[in-house]
Amino acid sequence: MNNYTWTKTFEQISEWLLNHENNQSYLVSVLKKIGIEGGLLDYDSKSKFDEIKAVQDKEHKKGLILKNTVTLSEIDPFTFISLILKNSKQENLNKLLLNLKGEIPELHIPTDFKGVPTPNPQGSWFFAYKFDRKVNDILTLWNLFKAIHKKKVLEDKFNAALEVKYTALASLSQMLFVFFPHQFFPVDGQTHDWLSSRELPHKKNMKWNEYKILMTILKNNYKADFPKLSYTCWFINQWAFDKENVEELLSARLDRITDGVQYIRGFKTENGKHLALQVKPQLKNFNIILEEQIPNEFELKSEMRIVGSANIVNHAERLANKEVCVIRTYKNFNWYDFLLVLDWYEGSIINPISISNLINKIKEAKNMLEVDEPLNQILSGPPGTGKTYATTELAVKIAAPQWYLSLDIEDGAEYHAKIKEKYDELIQKDQIAFTTFHQSFAYEDFIEGLKAYIPEGQDKIAYQVEDGVFKKIALLAEKSQGIVKETNIKLNDAPKIWKISLGERGDVERRQRYFKNQEIRIGWNSTGDLREEKDEKESDYYEKLKSNAHSTLFDFSERMDIGDVVLCLKDQTSVQGIGVITSDYYFDKVAYEDDGDFAHVRNVNWLDTDIDFNILSLNHNKNLTLKTVYELYRMSWSKILDELKNQNIKIDGITDTTQQERENRNYVLIMDEINRGNISKIFGELITLIEDDKRNGRADARELILPYSKELFSVPSNLYLIGTMNTADKSLTQLDLALRRRFEFKEILPNASVLEAAKQYDVDVVSMLQKINQRIQCLKGKDFQIGHSYFMPLCKQIDNENKYLELLQRIFRNKILPLLQEYFFSNLKLISLILNDNPNSESKDQIISQIENDQSLFTFEPPNKLNPLHCVELNLDCFSSLERFRQIYQ
Repeated sequence: MNNYTWTKTFEQISEWLLNHENNQSYLVSVLKKIGIEGGLLDYDSKSKFDEIKAVQDKEHKKGLILKNTVTLSEIDPFTFISLILKNSKQENLNKLLLNLKGEIPELHIPTDFKGVPTPNPQGSWFFAYKFDRKVNDILTLWNLFKAIHKKKVLEDKFNAALEVKYTALASLSQMLFVFFPHQFFPVDGQTHDWLSSRELPHKKNMKWNEYKILMTILKNNYKADFPKLSYTCWFINQWAFDKENVEELLSARLDRITDGVQYIRGFKTENGKHLALQVKPQLKNFNIILEEQIPNEFELKSEMRIVGSANIVNHAERLANKEVCVIRTYKNFNWYDFLLVLDWYEGSIINPISISNLINKIKEAKNMLEVDEPLNQILSGPPGTGKTYATTELAVKIAAPQWYLSLDIEDGAEYHAKIKEKYDELIQKDQIAFTTFHQSFAYEDFIEGLKAYIPEGQDKIAYQVEDGVFKKIALLAEKSQGIVKETNIKLNDAPKIWKISLGERGDVERRQRYFKNQEIRIGWNSTGDLREEKDEKESDYYEKLKSNAHSTLFDFSERMDIGDVVLCLKDQTSVQGIGVITSDYYFDKVAYEDDGDFAHVRNVNWLDTDIDFNILSLNHNKNLTLKTVYELYRMSWSKILDELKNQNIKIDGITDTTQQERENRNYVLIMDEINRGNISKIFGELITLIEDDKRNGRADARELILPYSKELFSVPSNLYLIGTMNTADKSLTQLDLALRRRFEFKEILPNASVLEAAKQYDVDVVSMLQKINQRIQCLKGKDFQIGHSYFMPLCKQIDNENKYLELLQRIFRNKILPLLQEYFFSNLKLISLILNDNPNSESKDQIISQIENDQSLFTFEPPNKLNPLHCVELNLDCFSSLERFRQIYQ
């Protein structure tokens, strides 16, 4: 089946366009060169455009167009391909593509264009004329195009593209489908009815999240790929449902078994099932023959019977001489009935026109969505835009994606309260960690460092390695990898791995008894119950033990958790048993009194006790020591599973799990004010290891030896790093370029629209903030705007005007004015422009007061002339009425 050959062509064009973002005038010249005649002229003046619109005479209009237009000098990739595709006839497209081959020598010339959308010839541009388009409109479209190629997070870029004037979901999804035919599906006039018939999302104004849910449903539920589905939608809109058209559509969707004969046309699905059309020239209706009975809920007339003609034997042999399903098309049988059968027969999961089914499908799709966030990102923006506030929801979205997607609360306050509640819960579980960078924050705080302490029973200072916030959460993230939730072994979320010796090496009988009893035990019975206060005899015994025994007893009774993994030693290089701890520590008083058994006990689910598992490679080629109990910091459950499989050691329900069944719990580290720290000093050599492809388990995974602990360390792929950065901060220039290259930056700008509730007593706080920021941007730059969070206290209902005025005054006096003084310390007069001083008003209403430039202030003549910029001061009492606040934006 030689269909959909166009997909390769436009994928090649897409790759070629990626290299020409900075040479857009060349792309325009290419369009002209290959034969695009219309759509290459731009208007830089609205008056010129209106003048042409008013002219009726065609000849006069042609001349006026040449006079009033300029050649298009910038273009985005979607408009480029749209201008080509508006020439929808195949011969025209082939001619244009053959001409384009002169610029792209390797370009494949397709033999068909089945499923390729045709843009509206009158709306081929994705942006407005020059006089009406914003500075960054075309850049916004390029940013989306590049992000798809680089497999970046798309939500913000996709939604931003939809905000560009003349970019609509229909046109954007069409061109995304053309460039990336297996990633995106067009949601346009041709697909609308089919999507509607399946009750799938098809709104004209869908944003990224809804659109992505649709893509997920289609990819996971439908066997036909996007080009086939697109062609199907177009075809059923063009042609009536009859036997000739059904045959043509099947020829585009399935493989033909043979050329067929007058009465039988046989086809084969991708999974090898046969389908036949049984037709008679004299009859309008026809039969559809399948190997399987269609579901009853399709509510279509069918019967199971034997079809045994020679024609069916020769042209669809799997349907011959056995009971098959025969569907007879009747008067009201239509395309949607047929496609319901065809999709189901190909192996698609069909949701027969049901609102409840649709809701379930969308919920399933949400649950299947992976976290669509970069591993490393920085939220940057002016002060007060809610960057730190935003990290709360972002961290919850990453760490608990299914809970987050199931949150269905419309009330904003209640919604954020639930988010914060979940955030606090995840903080307590150590799944989210928060730290703030500052000038004295160092590698020792972030990764690891030496900490002085006095060992028990000694009087001299010693030093031990203490893990920093990053290393702690990285180790937790690594230990959580590979947990299979469906099994009943009851691992905890981040199981620690413990080595244990059950008696001496030759004490086989004791070890086998503990295996049989599903437990682990250690000695030192004379310490008594470690949960209770010791008597004098027990204390004396405990004090005489060495530090190794003390740490063993502490680890066994306090640090081991239910759901941790224990590895029972066989010898210094191998393990005999693997188990999961199932109880807290308890003390066996019978064993204590008889002293015939070990009395410190935990129950264990032994998964296997008769293996010979070499763990040298997991322990970085270091032998296990004789100490009875200690944590194997270098190991994680996922690594143990992989190594068991490498050594062909099979444990039922453990080693037979697939990679897809093994879940990775996501962990998040929030680094507030990241630009205030010395990045090179804080991250050290780990700046390389945080890269996506350098993470543990990735294509170019790296690990290194830490300087203090001398342990091998790598960064797990389920640890997400979120930074915040104040763009108005003076220390911004210190941000390390190495860090910039490894993080994605998400800009958080002021959002005045959230202040609608603050508009009380005829004060339009939304307009006020917008005006202030527009002026700041002109005088200082967009990085120095004022965030909306400063005004959030005004959003609660204030019961009288005086209280509202007092709150507004306090916000300006304590927050806004100090910030403006910081911005414009060298020229305070600019603050009068920001806050719209009226030069004709009385001085008491003006924010800037002039200090008398009086030489009599000085007892002798100053060495320099007085600087008039310095001879001013702020009049903090000028905002004495709401009218003065209104003046800011009026």
